[in-house]
Amino acid sequence: MAIRWLKTVNFQFAALSTLVFTVFTLLLSAFIYYTVSAGMERELRDHIISETAQLLGDYYDSGSDELRHDIVERRERAPNSRLKYTLVNDQGVTVFDRIELPPIAGWSYISRTNAPELLLLTTPLEGGFRLGVAASTRGLSEFSGAIKRSTGLMITAVLFFSLAAGAILSSRFLKQVERLRNITEQVGAQSLSARIPLLGVGDDFEQLAVTINKMLERIEKLVADVQNVSVNIAHDMRTPLGRLRQQLDQLEGLELPQEANELLQRAICTLEETMGTFAALMRIAEMESGSTGIEREPVDLSTLIANLHETYSAIAEDNGQQLSCNATSGLVVQGDKALITQMLANLIENAITHNCAGVAISISAMGQAEGVEVVVADDGLGISEALRSEVLKPFFQVDRSRQSRGSGLGLSLAARIAERHGAAMELADNAPGLAVRILFKRT
Repeated sequence: MAIRWLKTVNFQFAALSTLVFTVFTLLLSAFIYYTVSAGMERELRDHIISETAQLLGDYYDSGSDELRHDIVERRERAPNSRLKYTLVNDQGVTVFDRIELPPIAGWSYISRTNAPELLLLTTPLEGGFRLGVAASTRGLSEFSGAIKRSTGLMITAVLFFSLAAGAILSSRFLKQVERLRNITEQVGAQSLSARIPLLGVGDDFEQLAVTINKMLERIEKLVADVQNVSVNIAHDMRTPLGRLRQQLDQLEGLELPQEANELLQRAICTLEETMGTFAALMRIAEMESGSTGIEREPVDLSTLIANLHETYSAIAEDNGQQLSCNATSGLVVQGDKALITQMLANLIENAITHNCAGVAISISAMGQAEGVEVVVADDGLGISEALRSEVLKPFFQVDRSRQSRGSGLGLSLAARIAERHGAAMELADNAPGLAVRILFKRT
């Protein structure tokens, strides 16, 4: 697994800078090497040419004996740091330094075992003789080695310090990114009041944090305004709806024709659904705003589920359905009992309302290693995988014609209650039907 800071912009910039500097260093070293080595070789050639010219001058003035005498003197004068001299006659006999001269006159390099190359100048003489004057290229070899070592050390040092600097900068960059990520996760978890802490360093991240904080403040205000409008509308509508319900109740006590009484009962049912919708809207708004706290107390989940089963069994039977219960005894979770009851009731009501007669509905609960899992399942039509995330949104209904009963708020409210309790809610395929799984994690 790659280290995270290897992927940061800071490290990549440091690596790119290091690469550019390394290439520049190599080019500069190559330029210095070829320039200096060319100068050293030119100086070596000039020395050989000068020495050869002096020997040829004596040779042309006094003959081959004088040439041999001059070579002997030069060899005795500087036995350790002298040039190499070779004289070959027409029979191929070599005197002085034994160097195998090439057949063609001019410059050449002579390789030697465990020794630097020789730079050789071969000059033809009268009578088939050939004169060779050579110089060791040890200086060039030592200079080449020094350049390679110094360049290698320089590049190694640059790589080390550049990578170290890149790692330090990247680590600092990742810490800043982690601060932003933590805040965005909190905001994503409905905590709009979260803000990025300012360190007072005044860098680019600090300016970005200031901008994001201002944006979050604006978003929080806008969301609060929208939620307040929704809550106020729902709250203001409850009073006239309540009076309307009282008036309908008064009409219910009167002797009315059968047709009028049926219309009255349908009106009462519609009004109750409307009031339930407004109540759910207010509850969802309170959940999202966090204005309503959660009473953290031990909740006997086994008893609560048994009571819900007893309450809704008759309703399911009236609808031609069967509601079964299978909850392990002694299951306890931490949370708000009223909210958990409402969440499970919404799920059961959703299964009863949106399934036809003959469907089997079950509510079960059992302990697991991760916590306590509650499952409300049915063997009805179910919900396609593509729509499972959509049905958790307020007012979304699988039946787009809205001919089915319900407001489309039951699953949405249940999801928000689960979220406020830190529980994971999942809609899964029951093959056939739908299974809603809620996992209360251990704390």
